[in-house]
Amino acid sequence: MRTPTFLALLALVVAGAPYVSANDVLAEENDQRETVTKGRGPELEALRVGAEKGDAESAYQLALLYETGDGVAQDYGEALRLLHLAADQDHGSALNEIGRFYYRGWGVAQSYGDAADWYAKAADLGNVFAQYNYATLLEQGLGVPQDYAEAARLYRLAADQGDPDAQYRLAGLYHAGNGVAADDAEALSLYEKAAGQGLAPADCEIGRIYENGWDVPVNLAEAAEWYRKGADRGAPLCQLSLGDLYADGKGVDADPAEAFRLYKLAADQGEQFAAFEVGHAYEDGRGVDRDMVEAAAYYRKSSDLGDRRGQAALAALYARGEGVAKDLDEAVRLYRLAAEAGSYVAQSDIHPMTGSSGQD
Repeated sequence: MRTPTFLALLALVVAGAPYVSANDVLAEENDQRETVTKGRGPELEALRVGAEKGDAESAYQLALLYETGDGVAQDYGEALRLLHLAADQDHGSALNEIGRFYYRGWGVAQSYGDAADWYAKAADLGNVFAQYNYATLLEQGLGVPQDYAEAARLYRLAADQGDPDAQYRLAGLYHAGNGVAADDAEALSLYEKAAGQGLAPADCEIGRIYENGWDVPVNLAEAAEWYRKGADRGAPLCQLSLGDLYADGKGVDADPAEAFRLYKLAADQGEQFAAFEVGHAYEDGRGVDRDMVEAAAYYRKSSDLGDRRGQAALAALYARGEGVAKDLDEAVRLYRLAAEAGSYVAQSDIHPMTGSSGQD
């Protein structure tokens, strides 16, 4: 149950990216490429023959099969050899794919700088995936100097070709005013385009816009509907945010059981703040039967994910011996972690145990 101001902080999850929620955030990768062509029997042999004759597209498609081990033994070295054959003929997708190899460190030493070089070459040829990939590196300053303006230019090129991830990332730049003039109306338009193509994190951001009233009137019912769309698509931030609305009765009728259900969906996908809320619900018996063992388990999950509230709550359970065996040393350790992260609760609670504020 966080305020919109606190919710806004949840977007800051990608290093160097000012307004990108996780996401995450855009599948789990920052690098895009074309769909792998399936290769079987005669199709595979035809690709081999074409590649040997110097056909760039055949070499590229065969390289993807070696990359993934589809119909052939996985072999990054052979994949790279074939990609270079295609790249030497200015095959944009092959140039982009070599960039992905360097981004991931597949068969080569991992290097964001080398990835950026290959992405840039492919982007110059108009490859939409490379435009997006290179822009993410520029936005985050990975392997290249951070350059929001150039990132925005490349995102725009990809967004105008209909790439939903580029629309999403460009919207974040418009909201933050990084590389472009701040424009929440344009951000909303781009998020709506991305959401229309099924990108669930965009649903979450539209919900946040209506919840916070960024260039639109505050409309909690509308926010709830957008969060619901993303939650139904499995986006943990949407599940968390909709859970908050149900917990507080904002935009929807208060429903602790529904809030708990949504928090748990998000927590079970690794959302640290949701894990804390599930632990808190188990501890208080809100929307679920009270269960201190389960409370401790979810506080531990939240703690392990770095949430200072989870660390402080788990510390309190160790101090009292509820849901876990009493262990004052573990309580102090967790309180210190939380205190160092800025938890005033931990700084207060640790004092009677150690005579310390938890700060150096």
